[in-house]
Amino acid sequence: MAAAGSGASLSPKSSSQTPTSGDRRMLDKTLKRLHKLGELCTNPRLGLRNSPPYLPELVSETRTLLTQVWEPYIGPRGQGGQAPRGDEAKYLRVHIRNLLDKTDRALLLFKEGRDKMFEDTSSCRRNLTKLSLLFSHMLWELRAMFPGGSYQGDTYSVTKPEAKEFWMRSFGNKCFVQWNSFKEQLQSVHAFEEGMESMALKSTIDLTCNDYISVFEFDIFTRLFQPWRSLIRNWNQLAVTHPGYMAFLTYDQVIARLEHYLHRPG
Repeated sequence: MAAAGSGASLSPKSSSQTPTSGDRRMLDKTLKRLHKLGELCTNPRLGLRNSPPYLPELVSETRTLLTQVWEPYIGPRGQGGQAPRGDEAKYLRVHIRNLLDKTDRALLLFKEGRDKMFEDTSSCRRNLTKLSLLFSHMLWELRAMFPGGSYQGDTYSVTKPEAKEFWMRSFGNKCFVQWNSFKEQLQSVHAFEEGMESMALKSTIDLTCNDYISVFEFDIFTRLFQPWRSLIRNWNQLAVTHPGYMAFLTYDQVIARLEHYLHRPG
């Protein structure tokens, strides 16, 4: 895959298959925004506790991994790069757009929140915590798709045999699919209703909130709510109707919420 100057495609192949110079500009923009976010979230006045998800650490590790993952496909200008495999280029493009969107949202919180960002109980801080969890999900997914920096999304193995068989039969070696395609296939083997139940299910599976379901996200979901034969019923009982369930909590918030129940049965 030949590199090119500004405004030109990096390859004669379709841009849906191969990263382009436009993708490179988006990568550069994202890295700059992440650098700015890193500066803001390490402000001592913010007082972020070094407890997962710890935003300064997430931002730093994301920038490092992004650079490592993209380098073989973009590389120094004027030098060749390797051709992407399968969904690789499309995944990188969707991921970087989603990451840029979440980074911009975090920067906007700092801009609009001003001094409210330094108040631990403010709505701005709660929104920053939720975004921190999304950054964590995106980082772990990127690690799963590119272990050691090399793409392995087309060989990622779903843990549970029935779930693995379903993914392979439905999507082959794709590393991610749009939600509507995933929903259609899942409904063919597990009954759930359109509307509220479907949206609640999407909010549980789509950890990175990008309207796609990756094989990594599917693997996590099926491991959490196994066994396969009662997957949706298990999810309903544990994540929808159970009074103890709440999404987007940090470890510190979980401890605070549960500390009064540590010595109570059930």
